[in-house]
Amino acid sequence: MDMSALLNTPATGPLSTAVKACKEGDYKAVIDDGEKWLQFKEFTKDGRTSYQAQILFSILDDGVRKDLGRDRVIVPYTMWLDMDSGKLDTSEGKNVSLGRLLETADLNKEAAANFGEKVMKLRGRGPFVVKVSQRSDQNDPTIKYAEIKRVSKLT
Repeated sequence: MDMSALLNTPATGPLSTAVKACKEGDYKAVIDDGEKWLQFKEFTKDGRTSYQAQILFSILDDGVRKDLGRDRVIVPYTMWLDMDSGKLDTSEGKNVSLGRLLETADLNKEAAANFGEKVMKLRGRGPFVVKVSQRSDQNDPTIKYAEIKRVSKLT
């Protein structure tokens, strides 16, 4: 980055102070195929470690893109992961959100050498119908974040 060019950018008015979030509703979407379409996060609190997977979806609604002033509208789908001895727990009742996503993408019953092989096949999949909701920032309730609560097949 050229810091000089950045600092010499004309200041024609005030900068934005908020990011507009995708409105709540059902939208057609595909799993993003960008470099960061899938991310894993690790959290440790009180000596206990938890894991999340976040999959990014691209909303395919021209009205939403226009309303937000963006070429692409990306909304995350976040799932807590159940682990057992450092591995994904595949026992009954565990990792249901991930299982439902794989089922919706017709990948849940597919054979694979390992679980990661199935997950990687999600990249770019769709279209699906996603239910977008909003949540408030824990430090400032006027700030809203869009997130996906449900993914279902397009009918």
